[in-house]
Amino acid sequence: MKPLREKQEEERSKVDDLRGTPMSVRTLEEIFDDNHAIVSTSVGSEHYVCILSLVDKDLLGPGCSVLLNHKVHDVIGVLMDDTDPLVTVVKVEKASQETSANTVGEDGVPPPDEKTKEFIFQVHTSRRTLADDGTLDDLVTAKGDLAGADIKAICTGAGLRA
Repeated sequence: MKPLREKQEEERSKVDDLRGTPMSVRTLEEIFDDNHAIVSTSVGSEHYVCILSLVDKDLLGPGCSVLLNHKVHDVIGVLMDDTDPLVTVVKVEKASQETSANTVGEDGVPPPDEKTKEFIFQVHTSRRTLADDGTLDDLVTAKGDLAGADIKAICTGAGLRA
């Protein structure tokens, strides 16, 4: 029997793989039974696939759009008629004022020191062109207690605004 910690790591890895797996959209052509169907791609090729038990079978019908897991090509969901699979919009009612720096102490992880912050800034700016009027040292010293996630957010935001 595996130690509990090793088993938990293994299970966490499996969950992360599933969460990070891209999905593809296909058109349902024909349902064979509760567990199998034929789907077609946008170029017309057809594939025999499994339908996962978590899919609401009442929503399935010829011509409907379905989501397939990219690795195993199983039907994992149904897109409603008014859903555009290429566009997802999330409305934020009220943004949280809490940053990861506020929660760092809760887990017993101290914020990174200046040398570590500089390294994190270097990682997240390595493929970007930096302005001539500033340096990474300016960013490291100008900001207070930042966690690595905060630094990544700053770099990503700056890149989007550039």
